[in-house]
Amino acid sequence: MEKPFTMINPLSHVKNVRTVYDKFYQKNVKEVLVQFLDEDPAWIPYETLLSMLSLSIENDYTEWKDL
Repeated sequence: MEKPFTMINPLSHVKNVRTVYDKFYQKNVKEVLVQFLDEDPAWIPYETLLSMLSLSIENDYTEWKDL
């Protein structure tokens, strides 16, 4: 039996959104303040968040065990 497809909301970990001007790329960049677990929140580009969530990492490659 196939595992049912579940939708992942990319904004569920987002605490805040801002747009900043990047001098290196000379364009406006949308950044999101994310916090996944108990770590300190961090500002990352929105495109990076979408890329991170699109990757499927096998459980064999994680350093923690499912509890």
